[in-house]
Amino acid sequence: MATAIDRRSFLARSAATAGGVVAAGAMTDAAMATQAGATTFSGTLKVGLENQDTGGIGPAWGKMDSAGFAMMRAIYDPIMVNKSDGSVTGYLAQSMTPDASFKNWTIKLRSGIKFHDGTDLNADVLIANMNGWVNSNAIASHAVAPLIQNKTTKLATTTKIDNLTVKLTLNYAWASFPNTLAEQQIAYVQSAACVAANVASNNSGDKSPVGTGPFKFNRCDWGVNTVMYADANENYWIPGLPNVAHIEFHPIVDGGARVGALGSSVDMVVLSEPKAIAALKSNFGASSSSSSHYIDDSSAAGYAIRTPAVDCIQFNCRNAYGYKGSPFSNYLANGHANPKGLLARKAVAEAINRSALNTLVNGGITQVANQVFPPSSVYGTSTVAFPAYSATKAKADATSAGLTSFKLQTVTGSTSQATAAAAIQSYCAAAGITVTIVTLDSSTLINYCLVGNYDASLWNQFGGCNPDLNFPWWNTLDGSNGSFTSINMAGNFDPVIQSTMLAAMAAGAPKTQASKWKAVMSQINKDIPYVWIDYQVSAIASTTNVSGWQSPSWSVGGSTVNLLRQNGLVPWFTNVTIS
Repeated sequence: MATAIDRRSFLARSAATAGGVVAAGAMTDAAMATQAGATTFSGTLKVGLENQDTGGIGPAWGKMDSAGFAMMRAIYDPIMVNKSDGSVTGYLAQSMTPDASFKNWTIKLRSGIKFHDGTDLNADVLIANMNGWVNSNAIASHAVAPLIQNKTTKLATTTKIDNLTVKLTLNYAWASFPNTLAEQQIAYVQSAACVAANVASNNSGDKSPVGTGPFKFNRCDWGVNTVMYADANENYWIPGLPNVAHIEFHPIVDGGARVGALGSSVDMVVLSEPKAIAALKSNFGASSSSSSHYIDDSSAAGYAIRTPAVDCIQFNCRNAYGYKGSPFSNYLANGHANPKGLLARKAVAEAINRSALNTLVNGGITQVANQVFPPSSVYGTSTVAFPAYSATKAKADATSAGLTSFKLQTVTGSTSQATAAAAIQSYCAAAGITVTIVTLDSSTLINYCLVGNYDASLWNQFGGCNPDLNFPWWNTLDGSNGSFTSINMAGNFDPVIQSTMLAAMAAGAPKTQASKWKAVMSQINKDIPYVWIDYQVSAIASTTNVSGWQSPSWSVGGSTVNLLRQNGLVPWFTNVTIS
């Protein structure tokens, strides 16, 4: 039942090793030059995605969801990348080194890498991208500006060391910053011309994206149902790659329709709808190995590397930008505190039989969630409290809160979301609450959540190789009295959550972080900005003639670096072959 951002949408172990250096495993320029020779491109890979990102794709201005991330991975390259064990190594960066405070990070780029327009990847372009991250009109600025933006210059605090090396100074200690440059959207680097176009006219540069990635953008109308076309980068900086001549991204909103398209109109699909996954998995057997043409991330071993995204209901806990209608807001229309907002959210949480909902929508494939981190994760706990199902309590709390109705956003064309929304509507009706279901395309739904123009929304987010990746979604550094200036789309501004997250981010080691993130989760559940539903299963499947994506790797000075085969719904396309 996925929606919106995996991240985030916009989402390893600590990036800080004992020596404080995240390096590329001695992959020197000479080693790059000795890899496989000229590439012979073959075939067209057609990928079925959950939707199309109508605003284009880019690391700062883009409103990225899982589909956007998949397309970004083809066109752009990340600064860092996750290895198969979840740890981080360099990709465009040869190394990334912090000082003792974890506030100053020195990033050294590889030499000889060019963008699709023929310009060089260098320190100046990286600085331009960093300034783009914190541009006031960029979506990414709402996520990272509090951590990165210089409050005087309104730019990133950077120092150009040499033509390939940049020092970035952060506002707070951030030991896992390399994880963000591997998984979040600011991981990807676009050309200086794209950045300049975005600055001049918001996200115009994202509609003709230019990166250093394995594929070059060809065309896309960026409509809800339009296909994005890209062609092999014949000058890709890793010799011998890519293998595929062309790649196409086809938006197919419904999971069942996506399964039906596999083998006919598309060669690969990504799926998060459990019933569609069950149907697809039965065709491949139970295998989810490195040689299988079906892979998902639902195993305990997988959770230990990367926590999954979570399906939930997200409440609008603020009143912002003229939208004063949310019954769940912590603030009244006049800006004063609303003591009934929390009770209204609690009533909805109590009204829904989440176990029965999981069985209905997901066929029991997924685990019911009580928190972001699964209990088997080092950051999770089996004892975290969350309101239990009770129609009687829900009705009493709704009455006390004055909650009689609300609007619930869903994604147009998703069967699983339509089923979930109808069930939630029925559960709430039993508690005396009328739910009006509003269907929107994914980009519009995300935009409404960004600006606070909603009551509640079916939502899918969180997850990642490091819990610090969730900081932007719960950040309150710039949020006060219900104003919306961060990407905390639930608008739940809690100083306890804020201070505990900053302490966790400075801690570095997972075991040190764990207790702090458990405390964050406990506080979030007290505030109830979300009704947790289930842990998303992210699956990828291809026809049997498509290989190479199951165990991606590259050669590093005679040794092999195995890469994480999927970040949720985002495959690694660089190594794909078609026979």
